[in-house]
Amino acid sequence: PISPPRGGPPMPDCGMPAPPRSPIRVTAISLRRRPDRWRACEDHLRGLLGDGFDMFEGTDAKAAAGDDSTAVDRVAALEAATGCTVYRGWPITEVRDVRRCYTSLSPQLSDAEAWMSYERKVAAAWRSDRSRLYLDFFLRHLTLGDVGAALSHLRVAERGHAEGLSLQVVFEDDVRPSAEALPALLRQVQLLREAGVAWDLIYLHSAKYSRAAEPPAHPASSLLVAGHRKVCDAYALSASGLRKIATCGFRASVFPIDDFLPALHSPHPREDVMALPCVVAARGGEGGTGGEGGDGGGGRESRGVCEGPFVALTFPDGARLVEVEAAAAAASDSKAGGAVSVLLGDAGVEVEGGGKQLGGGVRPSPSTPADPSPATGEESRRGALRPHFA
Repeated sequence: PISPPRGGPPMPDCGMPAPPRSPIRVTAISLRRRPDRWRACEDHLRGLLGDGFDMFEGTDAKAAAGDDSTAVDRVAALEAATGCTVYRGWPITEVRDVRRCYTSLSPQLSDAEAWMSYERKVAAAWRSDRSRLYLDFFLRHLTLGDVGAALSHLRVAERGHAEGLSLQVVFEDDVRPSAEALPALLRQVQLLREAGVAWDLIYLHSAKYSRAAEPPAHPASSLLVAGHRKVCDAYALSASGLRKIATCGFRASVFPIDDFLPALHSPHPREDVMALPCVVAARGGEGGTGGEGGDGGGGRESRGVCEGPFVALTFPDGARLVEVEAAAAAASDSKAGGAVSVLLGDAGVEVEGGGKQLGGGVRPSPSTPADPSPATGEESRRGALRPHFA
């Protein structure tokens, strides 16, 4: 059974956690200044779970950054208010950024060769219907929404770890889980436990970016071993997953949650991301290898390293356990809606006809080979877009 809701005010970014109440919790993240989204999400979950969930006030990065005119002042204000350090190396807008992020590149390469090498690395790692948008838009900047979303998800993990939860289910406020979503998740968790399969994260809803097929997690389970997935708006964390995320040091180098989570269990095409101490620690040390991990609590914290590889599983894309509320997504302060609050970097490349900057950046060339499994339906509408709290 799902636990009753937690009472009292939401935990502040740097505050002390409330005492534990239950080993299992369902949590929805939303912003207080968006009462329409908060209420719609709360009403949906109450219809499914009664009082068996809690609403979690997300980090409002826009309010934390204040109205200072310079980017330096805004970053400093945001970090001071939330107790984090922003990863300033995230945006790649110039060749010097490529050389900084990819130390393996030969210094003999020309600027054009270095940039094309970077583009080829991303294109080789991710599906063709995903990589172009990321190159032209998402990898070029860090927004207030990126930081707010990352800290919101991190705070949920920190609270769950501090309270000793065995299972934390996380929803963003524009997703609508079906009546079958939680029962299906709990059945799979029980099957994995009986089969002795260790895990850290289970995606209920996400978008697949990696090209390779995802193998079955276990013959007794319908779950797959997750490849590189983004749009992480509905997922579950085990006790070990909570511990690894909460203690790896993500607060010291905050970047988009949709790149942090998949980097813990699958290769990220950016060398600098894979070398970040928080990623190395959560993956189990250098190279992501180590001893036993999973939800049995076998992983150990040792000098900042959460030993044991980070194991992520996923429901098949056709499971349809979660739907995205179209009206809520359209009304969000997100990149999808065009309300981009860039903190670092730029808002994308210019397009022909007036120099307007668009989220889509440069369109793929007609000669770009089609991906064997292009996005369709809901995935094509939302699959390449990151969630935001801006």
